[in-house]
Amino acid sequence: MIEMKRLHPIMILVSFLTSIRQLILPIGVSFFVGGFNRNVIFIVVSLSIALLFAFVSGLLHWITFRYSLHEGELTIKQGFFVKKTRYIRQERVQSIDVSAGVIQRLFKLVKVKIETAGGGGEPELLLQAVTKEEAMLLRSQLLQGKKAKEVVVEESVLAEDVDHHIGQEEVRWKISLQALLVVGMTSGGFGLVFSALLAIFPQVSQFLPDRIYDIIFSFFTETALFNIIIIFIFLFLLSWTISVLMTVLKYANFTIKKLGDDLVIERGLLETRQLTLNPQRVTAVRLVNSLLRQPFGLTTIYVESKGGGTSDEQFSTILCPLIRMKDVPAFLDDVLPDYALHSTLTKAPKRALLRFIIRVTLVPLVIMGILAYFVPFGAYSFCLLPFLLVLAYVQYKDTGVSYEGQSLCFRFRKLSQTTVLLKRNRIESVETHQSVIQRFRKLTSLEASVLSSIVGKSFSVIDLDEEEKSKFLQWYSYEKKEEV
Repeated sequence: MIEMKRLHPIMILVSFLTSIRQLILPIGVSFFVGGFNRNVIFIVVSLSIALLFAFVSGLLHWITFRYSLHEGELTIKQGFFVKKTRYIRQERVQSIDVSAGVIQRLFKLVKVKIETAGGGGEPELLLQAVTKEEAMLLRSQLLQGKKAKEVVVEESVLAEDVDHHIGQEEVRWKISLQALLVVGMTSGGFGLVFSALLAIFPQVSQFLPDRIYDIIFSFFTETALFNIIIIFIFLFLLSWTISVLMTVLKYANFTIKKLGDDLVIERGLLETRQLTLNPQRVTAVRLVNSLLRQPFGLTTIYVESKGGGTSDEQFSTILCPLIRMKDVPAFLDDVLPDYALHSTLTKAPKRALLRFIIRVTLVPLVIMGILAYFVPFGAYSFCLLPFLLVLAYVQYKDTGVSYEGQSLCFRFRKLSQTTVLLKRNRIESVETHQSVIQRFRKLTSLEASVLSSIVGKSFSVIDLDEEEKSKFLQWYSYEKKEEV
């Protein structure tokens, strides 16, 4: 691929539809907050201008964008008024993500995202519409000569693109339909959907003919309280259903397979995703028990990896959407044998409980006081105080640390309980913190940082016994002394 090439012309449509999707939120806010009747002319004119700009922008991008690959160097030329040329060397490539959305799949195309070391949160290069053959050529050329442990390749391809894996992959874990429905019913996305429906529902009446509106809503005219209860129940069930459907579409056919030393994670219904994950690139494992799942003994497992992860998962990778806590040890032993749950944890001392209570309740108490003084019935906000005290107590009970050989375990809670498993040789740095008040109470905080995606992540536990400071530093530095 020496000559300069353009993207497939369907890229114009992909860019146009992407722009429309980005316009949905601002248009929706203007529409539902201001009302349709009063802003119809403004909305129509603004939308027409925005759509025209999106189409012209996509067309100019397609005309001016060209790329070529020669001897391990990728050259990109783009720009209409300001022309820009970029060069990406093979050794800078950190990860390659080949995806196939609905539009790309209709035209048998794929989207390629190339990340480079130090590239930040956005991809260094985004090719929105290329043929599968060109994508595979880019991948093979840019990864040529690189060890499998040095580069993570995320693929989101059609089933036929991975036919060469058939017969070589060994299925290690697969989510059932029942578990998938539980994932959806306990998903945190329910709250976002419910909030959106609360904003949309009051505007529905503007689109209904008067006769239909009277028939539907006349049934709920007995009392105002009855209306409110019925509406909230309806919105609750609708948002829950939408949340479950979104989860099913995202995690349908979730399967973990073993291909040599690599893990192949497949998922998705509308957009089939396939992630090839090398266990040697995993820097941490997180078990997250949400408030809805923990009472049933269920958890979600995430992994942090160098160059991996997606933005919708906070640049982490979901290794297992839902699993029983009692099955986690066997699952990790089979899938990631380097990481194992610790049997016991050193908990925060009793003298730390007061700090947890103050940390959780101080700001809410100030807000409650303001509401009680200025807002009628604002004093009822103090009813939340028992729940805050319970939250502070469970945060205190869930805080702990453990060392087992070369493995470190942190456990803490904000709302969800989080257990982090780290390997000593994967930790980039450690820190200890001790404020003036902590010194007085003989407490300390521990922090460990690892590489994750393009940047990094830090995990910390707070208000442990002061003695844990020396244990923590000695545990980490011991490995350094062994290496010397």
